[in-house]
Amino acid sequence: MSDHHDTTGDQAGGGEAASSEGYVYVATNPAMPDMVKIGSTTQSDPQSRISSLFTTSVPVPFELEYAAAIADDPVKVERALHEAFQPQRLHPKREFFKVEPYQVIAILKLLDVADVTEQAKSEVEAEISQEDRDARELVRRRPTLNFDELTEMQALYIDWWAEFLPAIHDAHPGWSNSRTPSYANWMNFPSGRSDVRYGLSFAYPPGALNYSLRAEVYFDDGESVYPLLAAQRSAIESECNLALRWEPLEDARASRVAVYLDPANPADRANWPEYRAWALKTLGELRRTFAAPVKDLP
Repeated sequence: MSDHHDTTGDQAGGGEAASSEGYVYVATNPAMPDMVKIGSTTQSDPQSRISSLFTTSVPVPFELEYAAAIADDPVKVERALHEAFQPQRLHPKREFFKVEPYQVIAILKLLDVADVTEQAKSEVEAEISQEDRDARELVRRRPTLNFDELTEMQALYIDWWAEFLPAIHDAHPGWSNSRTPSYANWMNFPSGRSDVRYGLSFAYPPGALNYSLRAEVYFDDGESVYPLLAAQRSAIESECNLALRWEPLEDARASRVAVYLDPANPADRANWPEYRAWALKTLGELRRTFAAPVKDLP
């Protein structure tokens, strides 16, 4: 039985009376490789349903693979497809199946349906922002993680970011669109300029005796951009409630202004709440302090 079919969006339970008209759609998401969503909607157009799937719990927008206008009872067609692919269903209350899109589309094309994919897909894509489209493309280009091959530290970082990302969205709404936990020890957050960004990382620089947690403002162009801010150091530090360390990174083209929590061992899960609270406060203060100086850069 379908768990999602109503006039306003998917609802669990499948208790809605069948509608005489509607759509059945096939959608994919590059963040969910090898999975296909098979759903139906009685909304006036399929693109509204696809657009509504992109919520805060989904890292990038869905892609419409196929949409069919059903003149009589789309829910019945949807249920038949779910039954046909039941062995490949990942969860009995979710509409995701481990199949290829063409397998579902081939069945739909055998039915007396109207293919509205081209128009619906163009309208879906038109509603997606360039930022979200770029994020989706980035996910598509990344190799799929083989979790059997993750190192212990990579798995640890995934857990850390899985807890940190919801916290930064709550503490600083709208700052970042990042939703997917990384297996790296670092993550960046936007500044409004492509060559300047805020960052958080577990650092173990040469000569260090232990890990530290580093929050920073990172400048790709340390030769021209960084000196402009370094010239304002006194004024910036007078406005900031942090112990800033100005690091021109002499062996690299980039530079940064950083704050450290030292020590901070990423393997010490018991201290993650303390690390997280420090990071949220420190990143917020860096952003508040540097927002205007960064904006005024040429």
